[in-house]
Amino acid sequence: MGEDATMGEAKPERTSGVSLDIVKILKVSHREQGLRHGDYRRYRQYCARRLRRLYKTSQNFCHKKDLPPGGGNEKQRHKFEKKPMRGDDGAFMIQDPSRDLLIPLVQSERCWALANELKDDNLMGGPMNAVKRAHAKKRLKKACGHAKEFKDACAHYGDAKLKLESEAYCSYMLGVADLNDTMKENCGAVAVRELTRAKKIYELLGKVGPTEHKMNCEGRAREVALMVSTG
Repeated sequence: MGEDATMGEAKPERTSGVSLDIVKILKVSHREQGLRHGDYRRYRQYCARRLRRLYKTSQNFCHKKDLPPGGGNEKQRHKFEKKPMRGDDGAFMIQDPSRDLLIPLVQSERCWALANELKDDNLMGGPMNAVKRAHAKKRLKKACGHAKEFKDACAHYGDAKLKLESEAYCSYMLGVADLNDTMKENCGAVAVRELTRAKKIYELLGKVGPTEHKMNCEGRAREVALMVSTG
């Protein structure tokens, strides 16, 4: 199965009520891109490649300098220029929701994978010094930011199921970030609240839809419940 199929997307048919099976998309991408063996580096590299393809095919978020035809040199034409998903008025600038909604999701996954990669370096014998610890914390914080943006975009463009799945994903990422923030006085309090919320949403999603979707959501709920009990 190709990488584009791994992070599958629906065909663009309408500008609202987009349906994406996020639980299945993440389950397949995790299984086929290294996380079956705990290879976070491979998964992070996959996310980076997936993002480049999404940027390239997106009309609004291609990170290249806007220059007139024939204008500028080669370095200027390929210079990175950040293009946010929201305009100055706060409105989303999305033309193809079925693809563009995946951008903040994959961004969040890439940051999360890097944070876990840094933790794995420590488990393999590398020193988890203050620099690595701070870097991992920043990556998780950024992952939460992308997850919130994903949830907001899904609330605007997605159908009822996608809205719930994005809320569960955002709560999960917030919980993971809090669990890893050992410097906080009440470390784990936010994690329990957010992970419990994510578990309840997955349990709710596991009661409706096709059999495969129910099983995926039930499995996800069990994973989150284990994190709550051991966190």
